[in-house]
Amino acid sequence: MISKWAAQNLKQNKVCGAAVVKRAPVYLVNLKGEAGRRIRMKRQFSGTGIKYHTISAHDCHDERFPFFLYKEFSGQWWDRYDHFKPGAFGCFLSHAECWMKVATGSAPYGIVMEDDIELNVKAFWRCMEDIAGMSFDVIYLSERMHSWLDNAKIQVGEHDGKTYSVSSLLCRLLLDGTYSEKVPPPGTDGYVVSKKGALKLLYMMQSRGINMGVDYAMALNTLNQDQLERLRGVGADRLPFSVRCILHNEAHRLEFDAPVCLDSHIYAPQWVVRLTPSIPSTIRHEVYCSNELFDAEPAGFFERISIRRLSRALSNGLKAFFHSLS
Repeated sequence: MISKWAAQNLKQNKVCGAAVVKRAPVYLVNLKGEAGRRIRMKRQFSGTGIKYHTISAHDCHDERFPFFLYKEFSGQWWDRYDHFKPGAFGCFLSHAECWMKVATGSAPYGIVMEDDIELNVKAFWRCMEDIAGMSFDVIYLSERMHSWLDNAKIQVGEHDGKTYSVSSLLCRLLLDGTYSEKVPPPGTDGYVVSKKGALKLLYMMQSRGINMGVDYAMALNTLNQDQLERLRGVGADRLPFSVRCILHNEAHRLEFDAPVCLDSHIYAPQWVVRLTPSIPSTIRHEVYCSNELFDAEPAGFFERISIRRLSRALSNGLKAFFHSLS
């Protein structure tokens, strides 16, 4: 059950004006070992007036990573029931660090960016002005989410000139049968998340666990019950595997004390961040590991002490925050 503190924040949260928006924090997700990416992003931000904070990403490929401490967040992975992707698990945890900071911070919302993007500075500041005063959970800033509008042939007159609903767009693509391999994955290249949205995302993670990539979890959990029922009437062969999994997830049939469906939008005028896939990385996206990792505690006394110290540094209070929601 969600805490009274979280429920009150969901009700009372209101988005403030442009003056507050310009002070909204920017969080850059970066693995400690990816110094080249960190330096590259520092150069992009230099002279822009954008102040950012680097979030040290969780490296779940590190053999010392204390998976047993995060067992409560592990879910049955959507395509391999007895295995999971450690890279995707760590990416989810890293974004959750950002959500926690937004949820507990003083700004009405924050901006999350990954370290392999190209930043359109003019578009960034225009976006900050356009969304001032808007109520939302998440606003996507990326080129690949912007391309969803093109794939659905969304005309300018079909939105307010600023944003377009992700759930409406996703449902339209799926029902029209135009969702295909040409439509890129949603990604988490860059997005704005409000305090209300951060609370929803954290509660989604706490109640449903981590059972898919963070980008699919964020996108698919925009769908409301009516949309899910409409999609259940579509032939399974017309739906991508990720959607079939979410439709059969019993968690979607549960009633929660607070809303979980995300009020997410795509920034419509132009993309603010663009993925740069040519940047080298040490991340191994398609590696699977056995779920037994969540049960494996270090054997030796001194090893347990050292790994618990490491886990405290990695989690940065994340678990304590989740317990405050229960």
